Amino acid sequence: MLDTGFLAGLASPDMGDTQVDRKLTPSQVAKRLDVTPETVREWIRTGKLPSITLPSGRMKVRELDVIAIETAELRSAS
Repeated sequence: MLDTGFLAGLASPDMGDTQVDRKLTPSQVAKRLDVTPETVREWIRTGKLPSITLPSGRMKVRELDVIAIETAELRSAS
């Protein structure tokens, strides 16, 4: 199980533009992190993973937050 606790507040929707500012769907995040989309939505619901709600009601996750998880996972594996 990935530790996402450190992500709370990492990137908030009011952050300025960043070099990597892509927004990913929960399904895209799930594929990158090898978890289910339901797990990603649970992380969002519980505040473990910051998200942005679009006017359409769809949730998106900043790619920077996904990169942070991937980086933390690599560090813990070494």
